[in-house]
Amino acid sequence: MALQSECQRRGLGVINDISRLSNTSKSLGAQLMRAPGLRTPRHVAITDPVYFRKDHAGLDFPLLIRENRGHGQAAILVEQPDRLAAVDLSQFKSPIAVEFIDTSSESDGLFRKYRYIAAGEIGVPRHLIANDSWEVRPHRRLTNAKLRDEEFEYVNAPDPNHEVLQAARRALGLDVVGFDYSYDREGCIVVWEANPFLNLNYPAQAKASHINLSVRRSFAVVAWLYCVRAEIRVPESIMSMLDQSVSGLGQRAAA
Repeated sequence: MALQSECQRRGLGVINDISRLSNTSKSLGAQLMRAPGLRTPRHVAITDPVYFRKDHAGLDFPLLIRENRGHGQAAILVEQPDRLAAVDLSQFKSPIAVEFIDTSSESDGLFRKYRYIAAGEIGVPRHLIANDSWEVRPHRRLTNAKLRDEEFEYVNAPDPNHEVLQAARRALGLDVVGFDYSYDREGCIVVWEANPFLNLNYPAQAKASHINLSVRRSFAVVAWLYCVRAEIRVPESIMSMLDQSVSGLGQRAAA
């Protein structure tokens, strides 16, 4: 905080103001992202475990129990009230109950999670992962020719939700943030979380090598933002990677 304050005092650019990082806790982040009109699951803090086991925080079953802070941590799906007694709430530092939204496809039963990366006013699709489980994780990525083509099409075009996700980024007060989202049965976007510490590495699975170009684009949009905030010329090598799939790179952003 002292270093950031000194940078701000000198008029130096700061990426992801430290005081705003707590905005991405599950409960607060969901609340802030609803302001631009996004659908996010309902989150309720479990402050009294005994009372929660009686009223379920007013949520219908199935419901999820998650950690309020942090990313990439496991969640527990509780399908029926009689299963709740078996959940050890003491394993969570800050447990929350979360509305379960079924986003499985009616056509093939798979769950899909899209990731969009915002870097300032521009953004790029990162990946589209399909799983046969509600908790979509990269290490359980399903792949076949159809799914590869579907993902390839997504990452090589502008994200259709760029504008509303940018509004969510501004509501969170952040600069670089990854949004994980799906679509519900009515075709409406559901944002699961916003992550300011997103993993920008190449996928560990060889079967995901077809998105390597989109990985490099995610490097490029963040590098572009660093250059802009540092008020230095964006190298041509970076600009050359910012193609038609990057949203928001219009005349104002290029200037």
